[in-house]
Amino acid sequence: MTSKDKIMGKLKMSLLTLLVSFFLTSSLLESNVPAPQSLVVTLTGYRDQDNTLKCKLYYMITLPKDASAITNIHLTLEKISEDNKTERISEITVPFDGLEAQKVNGVVSFYTAKNLLYIGIGEYDFLSRYQCKVAFINKAGEKSQYAIYKK
Repeated sequence: MTSKDKIMGKLKMSLLTLLVSFFLTSSLLESNVPAPQSLVVTLTGYRDQDNTLKCKLYYMITLPKDASAITNIHLTLEKISEDNKTERISEITVPFDGLEAQKVNGVVSFYTAKNLLYIGIGEYDFLSRYQCKVAFINKAGEKSQYAIYKK
């Protein structure tokens, strides 16, 4: 074996070690905040006293088995235009506590049942195409991956 082969072998081993440590670190970081298991959003349309078409949105989120790390929920609502561009309509961070969540401007309802979390937000001009995102936030302020719902 030549010295060139030895150097290449050490370089390959160093690169492999670096890649393995990167993937292990990133997978450990992702597991710190459990992600929403699923997201379904329903829209309720109605007319206000000025006869303007308005809507409220209701997020139904499946919680992870252990939700103890969750301190807040980050909700994003985006309007999708005809040319598929998104415009952020709302971005709300809601405490993972029913009494505190009701105090947040824009939250119309908040309750849990078994492993489901229901959050109602509104009032917005009626949306025919929209995208909703939800992520959980832990005590350190780290966000989970987003669950996304498009209509």
